[in-house]
Amino acid sequence: MKVKVYNQSGEEVGTANLDDRVFGVEVREYLVHEVLVAQLAAKRSASASTKNRSAVRGGGAKPYRQKGTGRARQGTIRAGQYRGGGVIFGPTAERNYTKKVPAKVRRSALKSCFSDKVKNDKLRVLDKIDFSEYKTKAVLDVIENLNVGEAKTLFVIDEKNGYFAKSAANIQGVKVLFAGSVNVYDLLYHDYLVLTQGAAEMLGEAFSD
Repeated sequence: MKVKVYNQSGEEVGTANLDDRVFGVEVREYLVHEVLVAQLAAKRSASASTKNRSAVRGGGAKPYRQKGTGRARQGTIRAGQYRGGGVIFGPTAERNYTKKVPAKVRRSALKSCFSDKVKNDKLRVLDKIDFSEYKTKAVLDVIENLNVGEAKTLFVIDEKNGYFAKSAANIQGVKVLFAGSVNVYDLLYHDYLVLTQGAAEMLGEAFSD
């Protein structure tokens, strides 16, 4: 498919060919959901932690003899049924929340996100990013020139430009990523996707198989 290419001033300077195998596929929402859940789960940390009966202090002595009392046998007063005892099946710091997702599923989810942006006219292509100084106002001008309003905008660039990335860092709802770091969460969170022409080519080559 062909899309318009703009410069930083918002002027149309040509067209770019996007690979239909990446930007024109069927949107599979169930795959996007699966990858999103896995990505968010990987960020979780096991902050809740409880002590089991072996970690609770005390309880070394057997509370009473094994036989002859008529009561149930007990080995320690730090068992879960006692007050002050360990927690049974409680959360531990060793818990791992990560979920395994096949690489093929992740690739398909990303292609679905790209295609959804194209389908809903939420994709813009820039010829290049040319910044030689730190200037937040210049980033705001680019956003305004692309007619994306105040919507959350994700810039994906092909060459790391520290001036542009840092200039955009303190703008709420704006994020800059290198093409190799694009992910499902950021594509879903941001309303508009702005690709440099080089980034569009890189993504086309990386996900076309």
